[in-house]
Amino acid sequence: TKVKESTGSAKPLSPDATKVSEIMTRLVISVGPDTTMKDAVGKLIDHRIHRLFVTDKAGVLVGVISALDV
Repeated sequence: TKVKESTGSAKPLSPDATKVSEIMTRLVISVGPDTTMKDAVGKLIDHRIHRLFVTDKAGVLVGVISALDV
């Protein structure tokens, strides 16, 4: 599981001037491809998130699981 620090923003933003780096989620929760569905659902619930990134051992994104998938 990889976790990165999050910085939130509550001020109004201009779509024309705002860079995605200013609004992107920095807290990234990921699982490996061999993670059980039970463990993945547990992470979704524990972290109150709707998507999990699936990464290989090198940290390369190989897929995404959403709460709707399970």
